[in-house]
Amino acid sequence: MKSKVIVISPNPYSRYTLTTLYLLKQMNIQVTAVVSLKLLNVNRIFSEFRRDGVRLLRKVYRKLILKSSENTVSGDDNIVSFMAENNMSFISVPKYCNDNNIQYVTTANLNDDKVYKLLDEHQPDCIAFTGGGLLRKGIIERSGKGVINCHMGILPYYRGMDVVQWPILNRDFDNIGMTTHIIDRGVDTGDILEIFKIDSSNYPDLKSLRNAFERLMPQVLAKSCEGLLNGSIVPKSQSPKDGIQHFVSNKRLAPLIDQLLQSQKS
Repeated sequence: MKSKVIVISPNPYSRYTLTTLYLLKQMNIQVTAVVSLKLLNVNRIFSEFRRDGVRLLRKVYRKLILKSSENTVSGDDNIVSFMAENNMSFISVPKYCNDNNIQYVTTANLNDDKVYKLLDEHQPDCIAFTGGGLLRKGIIERSGKGVINCHMGILPYYRGMDVVQWPILNRDFDNIGMTTHIIDRGVDTGDILEIFKIDSSNYPDLKSLRNAFERLMPQVLAKSCEGLLNGSIVPKSQSPKDGIQHFVSNKRLAPLIDQLLQSQKS
């Protein structure tokens, strides 16, 4: 019997979600449903504005108007180019689901009874998380082997926000990369699945480095999903005391970050 996976999406046009769906299909992993947040709802806008401030306006513009990549920076080597190279057509997530007989559900709040009922009906073996906010106990307890997230930092050392930038600012170049882990009720404190390090000396600036992250994340997420399901990856616990939670870095640090990246070559 095929394993059953549910994918959680931040919006109907997420390239991260769409690429993950393509890759899971190539791995012969059955996705039975996608749960997507509605783009426009008052609670979400208020919550994200408290977290992101004016950055939220740029995010909405990219997703609603441009229907572009998740990243705020442009470049040639990113998730857009990965999709093109692998013949992955950019269509909306609901269109992909309709074409592939996958149930598509939208919600204003992931943590509500509507979503819990869906999970009870599908009884997934795991959930692949491609964004959408904090998940509460109701989803975590209904996720089979767990909700898998790809975090843009090396755990347990870099939890929280802007964890691509912080190791560079710390001159900690050996700890730049991403971690797949099981989501728990803490902030990036769940069991670790895989760690994937990136050689930042190959990238001249933060823009190109973040594009590399964006390109690799769906691949790493799908691979860890496959490994967790077939038993080749065994989750490893981490202690909440082992790392530090990071917060949004000041945008005025961007020139320093680029300078530090370039200094590696010299």
